[in-house]
Amino acid sequence: MEKGDFVEIEYTGRVKSSGELFDTTDEEVAKKTGIYSEHTRYGPITVVVGAGHVIEGLDEALLTMKEGDKKVIELPPEKAFGRRDQKLVKVFSLAMFRKRGITPRVGEVLYFNNVEGRIVGVSSGRVVVDFNHPLAGKSVEYELKVIRKVTDPTEKVKAIFKYHTFMPDDGFDVKIEGKKATIKVKMIIAKQIADRIKEEITKYVKEVESVEIIMGGEEEKKGEKKETRADGRSAEMREDSESKDNEKSKNEKEQPKT
Repeated sequence: MEKGDFVEIEYTGRVKSSGELFDTTDEEVAKKTGIYSEHTRYGPITVVVGAGHVIEGLDEALLTMKEGDKKVIELPPEKAFGRRDQKLVKVFSLAMFRKRGITPRVGEVLYFNNVEGRIVGVSSGRVVVDFNHPLAGKSVEYELKVIRKVTDPTEKVKAIFKYHTFMPDDGFDVKIEGKKATIKVKMIIAKQIADRIKEEITKYVKEVESVEIIMGGEEEKKGEKKETRADGRSAEMREDSESKDNEKSKNEKEQPKT
């Protein structure tokens, strides 16, 4: 496979040291190992190679595989979920939580400026929150299978939309006319997510140059249509935007949200 290719894959991930299964696309495996969740959609998923849709080590492995290939891949922390960083363990005052009607409990997951953190300690008026990934610092092992390479433009657009929204097939509709893709969605999605979807579609689906997302099942009002063209936002613009967002986040007071 090459960077930018759309591939349908199956995988199962385990912690190398213990063999503990933490993720899988196979529903039966999930049920047998006790990690099944009725909120998770199981089955093969389509990802874009090199787009960061999977962890770095899997992205690199996909570059060496072809349709039908199946591999067992061992990944060190730096190619999986990163090494633990003590700087990502922070202390907050208990009063800050109580002021917002939150009773912090060890093991609970909260969001601070849209960043996920796990409460690992509550004592002496302080709350310790760990922003490291739960699997940070651990080597992992994946069973990875490439089912097929996806080439249909409509299927590619659907794959990107589903990756970012986790929406089922009956929750949206895709139509491509000429170089424009129109996505009609039954519900409202956040502007930040919609913008990312448009950006990736125009970058990776070569047959599409502009994207319109119509939300709520209704046509957008005249004069409110917005399209994203392939040359509308350069990589430098995206990096500048992300840099500004990060700077804004640093300047904002961190506040927990349930």
